[in-house]
Amino acid sequence: MKASIIVIDYKRKKYILDALQSIKNQKGIDLNDIELIVVKYYQDEKIDNYIKENFPNYKIINLDPNDPNHYVGRNYSEGIKVSSSNLIFLLDDDDMFTENKISRIFEIIKNIKDEEYMIAHKLIPIDINGNIIKENKSIIKRIKEKIFDLVSVGGTIGIVFYTKNKDELAEYLRNIYFVVDNSLICYFKTKGKIIKIKDGLTYYRRHNQSASISFSKDSLEKHLKDFEYIYERLKCKRALDYIIGLKIELNTVYNENYKIYIKEYIQYLTILDSNIIKRITYTLLYLFFRNKLREYYLNKYNYIDLENK
Repeated sequence: MKASIIVIDYKRKKYILDALQSIKNQKGIDLNDIELIVVKYYQDEKIDNYIKENFPNYKIINLDPNDPNHYVGRNYSEGIKVSSSNLIFLLDDDDMFTENKISRIFEIIKNIKDEEYMIAHKLIPIDINGNIIKENKSIIKRIKEKIFDLVSVGGTIGIVFYTKNKDELAEYLRNIYFVVDNSLICYFKTKGKIIKIKDGLTYYRRHNQSASISFSKDSLEKHLKDFEYIYERLKCKRALDYIIGLKIELNTVYNENYKIYIKEYIQYLTILDSNIIKRITYTLLYLFFRNKLREYYLNKYNYIDLENK
């Protein structure tokens, strides 16, 4: 069985060799069956030599760091376009595969008959030094997971997919600024099937360089544009959830005036998943206690472009 692995750089050289080594150290597979595609914003002789010396099949795409149009979706799009396999693994530069990830996925897909599918699995959180972080889940969170069968996708790091139309998928992702994970979930919900497994197969590194630590008006608006694009193409309820949530956040924190219509509120509040209580609470605060909601946002998140909190 053959597969392509796309590793995306977020200008973080510090960890990428760990990510590449986790692929090299896979158990139960032949590296000749794996195509490594590294999409990065820099040229680095040490990294390039490591790739050339350890992977029989590889492609290195060096993007122009000064090109303002290279966002996350476009970067993955570049990798998908040149991939030789229809089975594709995604990996961020600061995360790592467990030693059995590829062999476990190969084992699972032997019994899958669908022509288009995505596999999402659980993540293993680690600190900046690679040590596993033990998490004590609350009773409420455990109940939610039991009811809604949640499998954390966490960015693009828990995603493996098989697509028969790489060109279509690459074109779709090319228009995405940031939300590759949600765009793929919506795509495969519409085009094929999402398979959730409970195995923890990726080490997810938590550190202060993570793209999700800080927000700005520009980044929130680009996220909003992503979800509006996804909803326009696929009518995915998951995208609608984020559209309303982002409008509420932008209007509350930045005093914007994004319109939310009654029909949208109804659709938003009737999405039945683990976040239904959260949506109801946010909506009530937004409509009747907006100052309290703003205070909540400012305490929970870091908005880097606000002069005063």
